[in-house]
Amino acid sequence: YSSQGARIAAIAPDGHTAAVIAQDQMSYALVDLAANNATILTNTPGFRVGNVSFSPDLQYTAVTQAEMWEVILYDFNNGSEVRRLSGFETAAPVFDAGFSASPQWIIWHARAKAQLQEVESGTLSPEFSHEDFLSAFTLSPDGTILATAAGKTVNGTFSPAVTLWDVTSGAEMHTLILPATANALSFSPDGKLLAVAEGSELQVWHVSNGVLLAAFTEHLDTIALVKFSPDGKTIATAGYDNQLYLWQVLE
Repeated sequence: YSSQGARIAAIAPDGHTAAVIAQDQMSYALVDLAANNATILTNTPGFRVGNVSFSPDLQYTAVTQAEMWEVILYDFNNGSEVRRLSGFETAAPVFDAGFSASPQWIIWHARAKAQLQEVESGTLSPEFSHEDFLSAFTLSPDGTILATAAGKTVNGTFSPAVTLWDVTSGAEMHTLILPATANALSFSPDGKLLAVAEGSELQVWHVSNGVLLAAFTEHLDTIALVKFSPDGKTIATAGYDNQLYLWQVLE
């Protein structure tokens, strides 16, 4: 599928519904890639669309306003507006807001700060602040652990790192020190493993104790995306070397 000037913002968890933002950002469409790229619905919300994401349970389509700190939730099936979420505050421009791996929360992100907001109640989590800009972040599927990639000072030395946070308390659980910046993160479906794309290397860490289990280098350039399969048996990595690798996860 391609569209002149439009941007594919997200692919839904069903594997075939794509969110496509128009070039002027004044509308977006849901397209069925498995049905001759048929347009399912088009929405012109009356504001510039910043981004679109899907809830993992396919209940909502989340749309961010490009010029306001607000996320509008639409019913995934019929496109009707369900509710609006706001309350995130920052002096910096909002870079992103939307769903990650958990249907319970959306993640707000602005430079060195992240904050979660519960979808049903609108309750905001503690703020997760960093010394450096965030390069990647993701939630565990059960919504209890936030992983963020940003440089931090550990024992007097500033290093690239991934921090694992308790979502409820805001407390740091583990700090994973890295040789270079992590560009992508993905939890396994059971939340026990974290895949980290650090440069051209794929790393697999144990979440409960913060121990590095394995590291693999096959890509010839930086890994841009990493994702566990829904059954947790495979990790997919895509890099700037125009290669896609599938890695088997062994017990």
